[in-house]
Amino acid sequence: MEELLIEVPARSDEAGATTGNLTLDIDEGFTSEVRKFIAILQVSADGQLAVRAKRGLERFLEKLALDCPERETGPERGRWAGSVRKAIGEIIEALRAREQADPLSIPPTLLARAGAEAVRWNLVDRQATDAALWAWLDELFVSAKEVGVAHEFRRALAYHAAALDQQSLKVGFAAAQLIEQILPSLVLTPHAVDGALYGVDLNHRAVPVRIVRTDVFE
Repeated sequence: MEELLIEVPARSDEAGATTGNLTLDIDEGFTSEVRKFIAILQVSADGQLAVRAKRGLERFLEKLALDCPERETGPERGRWAGSVRKAIGEIIEALRAREQADPLSIPPTLLARAGAEAVRWNLVDRQATDAALWAWLDELFVSAKEVGVAHEFRRALAYHAAALDQQSLKVGFAAAQLIEQILPSLVLTPHAVDGALYGVDLNHRAVPVRIVRTDVFE
């Protein structure tokens, strides 16, 4: 199987966001949370890093759930969703930078969890599908041995299939909660299955697509 190498430069997008100086055009609350998360990665000892980083990501996601009800009908809905997307992008870059500098310091399951949330908020912010993000998730799924990575990969696929870009914020959060409940029952299989469903060509590190026949991947 051909290896896929992904370069991860410091990102600088239209809002001026960079991992180094955090000049993000986002809500100050999210900027603060990202700073806290990056600080965790910078100062935590190896024995504490994985646990503290996991808690930091969970705290960030909890903040989203609390903030969401006030954003549904407000004029800043689009900017808020964009803020979340950019903040999660910064979190992923920080995780990957630490993992590349210190291999095995970041559990693959934590990387996959952050990647799944990036898929989710890319959709909520109604952005084009991020092929590079999916290529990275595909590679992580293929190469990692942890059961948790497969769990988070299924979460990302479920977000993708739920068409979150076509939902309101509240419906999107409800869908994410439902996905959380049914995730253990979702199945990935390399075998042909009848019916309309989603498939992903892992050999080519592709974006998942809706199909009516799984033999198109054979």
